[in-house]
Amino acid sequence: MSNLKIYEWEKENYPKEPRINVCRVEQQIILRKLSKHFKIIEPGIAPSYRRGGAGLYVHSKNLIKMGNTTDMGTVIHEFAHHLEYCKYGTTAHRKRFKRVLKKVYNYVQKRNYWNLGKEIPEKKITEADYNSLNGVKWLRLKMEDK
Repeated sequence: MSNLKIYEWEKENYPKEPRINVCRVEQQIILRKLSKHFKIIEPGIAPSYRRGGAGLYVHSKNLIKMGNTTDMGTVIHEFAHHLEYCKYGTTAHRKRFKRVLKKVYNYVQKRNYWNLGKEIPEKKITEADYNSLNGVKWLRLKMEDK
């Protein structure tokens, strides 16, 4: 399974999760509960400075890097990497990872972890303008609530 296909599959099958924001404390609570349920060591959390709010699992340090506020989908995805590494010794976006990810999503839905985070209201892009800043073009989006 190619790298991007797993993200498409995840968005298609679990559309609600990326719309729920969780803060650092809620991330820690979720990871602690998931680790306890799946009977694995709890991963540490560190700040991530990657663009787009992406998370990163560093298996050599047993660490998940995420933004201070990130969405529930990212927390679940990165925990699935941690779970796969703890159970099988490797992690990659393959069939086995998809099975592990499905288990984690199903457990989180069953336990109704959605109540921890706040749902992000849908946004509508009303205007997009390009500005040049130090020779780099940036897209500035002005958004308003639907």
